[in-house]
Amino acid sequence: MLKALVCPFSKLPLTYDLEARELLSPVGVAFPITANGIADMTPASARLVGHRQMVESKCEQT
Repeated sequence: MLKALVCPFSKLPLTYDLEARELLSPVGVAFPITANGIADMTPASARLVGHRQMVESKCEQT
């Protein structure tokens, strides 16, 4: 299912950060996963993340 999801702002693919329970966009936007496992991709729930967090998340996935 993750392959079908894209960032609503950039339209780029998202990656899953297991530890933070968030979907990360390559442009530095994170979307939370709710307690029932649904991604909240509304602009109001999005948060900006720093470059370092994006790099660390990508390293954990490999």
